Parts: sequence; C-alpha cells; structure tokens
Amino acid sequence: MGAELEGIWQGGEAPETSMLTLSGKAYVGPSFGRFVPYVGLAAGVYRESLPGGSDQGTTGGIFAGAKLKFPLGVVIRAEYQWIDLPAAAPLPMENRYFLGLGLSF
Repeated sequence: MGAELEGIWQGGEAPETSMLTLSGKAYVGPSFGRFVPYVGLAAGVYRESLPGGSDQGTTGGIFAGAKLKFPLGVVIRAEYQWIDLPAAAPLPMENRYFLGLGLSF
C-alpha cells in the first residue's frame, strides 16, 4: 500500500493551451524484488488554460503502472491513467501515460 501527491502539467496540441492537475493517489501492489507493479485511485483538481480563458474543477480516476527501484532511492516509473473530467470541461481528456525518473524516501 502507498499514497502520494502528484502534480502534472502538460501542454496541449493547440497553441497556448495546457492542463495542470494536482491529485492525491492511493495504490496497492506487490513487490517482486526491485520490480513493483501497482494499481490505484486518484482524486484532485485541474485547471485548463485556453487562449480565451480558463476552466477549473475536480477530477478523479484509476491508474496502473510499474516501478523499478535502484540503489540510493532512484526509481523509474511507467504509468497509465484513466481520467474522469466533467462533461463541461472545454478540453476533453480520457487517459494519459507517462514515464518518469524520481527519488523514493
């Protein structure tokens, strides 16, 4: 079991568009040595920036991924997220994926 806070900014395909999400996440997953697959739930807030204004609200979702742990707390992580935005959100988004490098304490 684990929990984390996550902030992600991503630029949009159209010029001057972007999305920022801040989420609290809870996950479970077994550990197989340095390899840790996991699944979990997320809830948070988002802000979409558009050329003519912006929109903000709440978001939630589920995710699945895997971590590979190295000495000194270095972690490589790959994750796929299914995201639930309100139907009124100007920029629709149903899912996203990422690959990251981080430190674990």
